[in-house]
Amino acid sequence: MDYSFSIQKLIEKFSKFPTVGPKTAARFVFYLLQLPKEQIEDLLKSISDLKQNTKECEMCFNFFESSANSDQNKLCNICSNPSRDKSLLCIVANEIDLMALENTNKYKGLYFILGGTVSALKKENIEKLKIKELEEE
Repeated sequence: MDYSFSIQKLIEKFSKFPTVGPKTAARFVFYLLQLPKEQIEDLLKSISDLKQNTKECEMCFNFFESSANSDQNKLCNICSNPSRDKSLLCIVANEIDLMALENTNKYKGLYFILGGTVSALKKENIEKLKIKELEEE
């Protein structure tokens, strides 16, 4: 038995998420089908707000919440904090690694999100790493 077009399409979309295969994606879709319309609308609004209100820091590439007059604010709270030690730079693979270190409250320098790890990437994806941007720092 095949799923309907709408169900299959959403399964394919969720399957593109990291570590989500078709079975988990199908669970997500059938969970969503059980939710009241208001909760679905709230989820859609949250996703829309995420894209509308979040920017990528021009210095470390961390995502941060931008304000209404955010054209002037191009740096995240970490990079714009004058008390950070600008002589220290911690290179991390992704945003989750940055938050893990930041939550220790021990490191007081700056960060640079590389965008992945070399060992986890195929050769053709290595150019996606922000190595050129790191060299410019």
